Amino acid sequence: MSNFPYKRILRFHFLQNPSLKSFTTASTTPLQSFTAQYLIKSCGLPLETALSISKRLHLQENNLQKPDSVLTFFKSHGFSETHITKVIAKLPGLLQSRIDNNLKPKMQFFLAMGFSNSTLPELIASNPLILRRSLINHLRPSFYFLKSFLETNENVITAIRRSRWLLTYDLKGILRPNLNLLVNRGVPTSCISKLILSKPRAIMLKVNLFANIVERVEKLGIMPGSPMFVHAIRGMSTMNNSSWESKLAFLKSLGWSEEEIMIIFKREPICMTCSKEKIRRVVDFFVNTLKFDHSMLLTNPKLFMYGLDKRIFPRCAVIQVLHSKKLLTKDKKLIWIFYLPEKRFLENYKLIWIFYLPEKRFLENYKLIWIFYLPEKRFLENYVIRYVDEVPGLMEMYRRGIAVGQFDSKDRKVVL
Repeated sequence: MSNFPYKRILRFHFLQNPSLKSFTTASTTPLQSFTAQYLIKSCGLPLETALSISKRLHLQENNLQKPDSVLTFFKSHGFSETHITKVIAKLPGLLQSRIDNNLKPKMQFFLAMGFSNSTLPELIASNPLILRRSLINHLRPSFYFLKSFLETNENVITAIRRSRWLLTYDLKGILRPNLNLLVNRGVPTSCISKLILSKPRAIMLKVNLFANIVERVEKLGIMPGSPMFVHAIRGMSTMNNSSWESKLAFLKSLGWSEEEIMIIFKREPICMTCSKEKIRRVVDFFVNTLKFDHSMLLTNPKLFMYGLDKRIFPRCAVIQVLHSKKLLTKDKKLIWIFYLPEKRFLENYKLIWIFYLPEKRFLENYKLIWIFYLPEKRFLENYVIRYVDEVPGLMEMYRRGIAVGQFDSKDRKVVL
């Protein structure tokens, strides 16, 4: 390293980056210049970042054993050059870490818990602060506390990967009090587990804010023992009071009463987090285009969660084509295929008998759009792949996604 022409390298970077005219080699001390060129050459940092870091991190040319050892250690644990660049850019002080007393025990712990040499570098690159937390006082207690709800190491790893800050967050001051609050309110452990896995950030809110959300959800009539309770917390955690009131006012403007809105919230709390534009488009399509009554969305709020362009429009287009070619049914409406639960669909797929029900009974019992609830694989198997020979281009049409404007308005009411 002593023969490395750092000034020449720095000048080269300045020439390649005209925006860095405010930096000059003359304005940096020899120690800063050497640190910067080490960060550039050994860690892959861009010049501007390296110069900024060199103001607070000083590496000596004749004492590089520790930083070189840290980089070698990272590489031996599957860290790519990109991983190393991200880690050092975010937490350059790690270059001065001890291997045996600090980095190595933590790596060994994570690997023993189930992280792999591929997933661990990704986690640490996204949140290097993990390597700054005490293994004994923070990392291990946090991991096992989460495991007390999630039961398996695999679930804990899933939650941590979903929210990279979960393992470094304040265990005693935030995570433990928030989860204990749910336990004390009577929320089942299985539901708490789902909340941690689906929305880890919800439990990372400040204690007073989290307690306020729990209280608001209870006042809205969702009991802690209900599976919907944690979903409501998940939804509320992304909305403050003003955004909640704004969403209520918007839904009222679409024709629902506050009582009806509460029914929607209790059935599918997460739908309240959908944007106003998304809600407006869904209502417009089902009410104005397909001519359903508002009550249909009231009983099926999950429809707000599905993508119009990627799920709803293409499926409608497929069903319309199949119906127009008389490949599905005689004259009955194909509403049932939008909503059939997977288990029941698998058990009773050939529900041809519903097409022979009296019209009144059919409308009373099957005015549910089951087709949107079918898993992608099942829909493809039974409504696309099954008919590709009889309807050339059906797969291409589905994959492309037919815009609502391309539907035949004369057939909309007949088909759906």
